[in-house]
Amino acid sequence: MEAQNFEDIQDFYLNEEDISDNFNYVQKAWMEYEDCETKLPYEEAIRILKKVENSIIKHGLFSPNESASEIATENLKYLLLPFYLADIFGRIQENRKANLSLQKTYYDEFIKLCNHYELVSKDQRKKWKTIYDDTNYEPSREDKIQGFKDKKELENQIKNIEKIKDEDTQRQILILNIKTKILRAIEDIRMVHMENQIQAHKEKLEKERQQNPNFEDKRVEPKKMSVWHVPKAHKNPEQPYMISNENHGCHKCDPLYNQKAKEEARQNVFRATNQPTMSLAEYADQASAMFDQMEKNQQEANEFRAAEEAKDQDLDEIVDKKTLEERAWDDWKDDNEKGGGNKKRY
Repeated sequence: MEAQNFEDIQDFYLNEEDISDNFNYVQKAWMEYEDCETKLPYEEAIRILKKVENSIIKHGLFSPNESASEIATENLKYLLLPFYLADIFGRIQENRKANLSLQKTYYDEFIKLCNHYELVSKDQRKKWKTIYDDTNYEPSREDKIQGFKDKKELENQIKNIEKIKDEDTQRQILILNIKTKILRAIEDIRMVHMENQIQAHKEKLEKERQQNPNFEDKRVEPKKMSVWHVPKAHKNPEQPYMISNENHGCHKCDPLYNQKAKEEARQNVFRATNQPTMSLAEYADQASAMFDQMEKNQQEANEFRAAEEAKDQDLDEIVDKKTLEERAWDDWKDDNEKGGGNKKRY
């Protein structure tokens, strides 16, 4: 991994459609990571998410004064951004110690963000604070069982309604999905603490080995790590970094935004749109063929309708003939009583 300048990712997407498309792209890639597929490199996924992160802050998609119910449904998914960053940092094996630190930082920001919107339960806040203060915390057997039950209950709730497509249900699914990630984040923070202890022990052993007079350094120098920065905290450290107090309602007045918007508008002025895909002669041939086909279809429909009407007429004639025969037979029986024939006995 080559070192990357943070300025490269200070850019942001100019419209919310680009923010959504790129977030969905990485979200799909993350699901593939869960299935042990890595089509999108981790570094590239982080780069896109960091740009989405900058865009969310720049466009002011979250407000410190709103509740979870006031967040637009299409923006709820962005609450998962710190979770995805934390998880992807945790998957990178090189420069392990630095990546573990970033993983924990983003997990903490994710829970802080969800707690701001009251999506973290009282028991979860208590457990998070305990793990935060005590790096040696080990949950009891009962806590582990309860955590497993909570996770299964959330997954079952999602499964029961995931086929319903109305907006209220889709919003409910997003909230349930966020809550499952909260459970996972709290557990992963504990695992980060455990791995940090293992890393510290390995460093201690390595240091002791190097102090041995017969030590010979045969290590392979690790690749240089990309430089990633977590956005600066607000004056209020309890407030999530993705929520800005600045008035972003007029972000279009920003000089950088105006410069890029003007350049994009200038390029679009003389851009050819709705280019023809065929010549007039080709269109005429296509229209003629279509008209001939329509006439043919109409003729076939008329012939079929005439045949059906002929069948109905023949059937009516058969029914009428049968009816007349039955009536004649009834009349004959009325005129000739049963036993009214030859009564002579032999």
